[in-house]
Amino acid sequence: MSVFEFVLSIAVPILIAIYTVNVTIWYWKRRNRLAAVGSGLLALLGAGFSIGYFTMRVLL
Repeated sequence: MSVFEFVLSIAVPILIAIYTVNVTIWYWKRRNRLAAVGSGLLALLGAGFSIGYFTMRVLL
């Protein structure tokens, strides 16, 4: 695993989490609760896949 991949494995989930919080708050303030929940769940799924992918790259 290169240094670039290692940095990505740390940065991508953090960036996804920051983006998710911002989008979820934006939807929540506009009283669109379903979109806020959906946005949060979709981003958690994306972060989970990202963490899982890079974890498997490290282990294999």
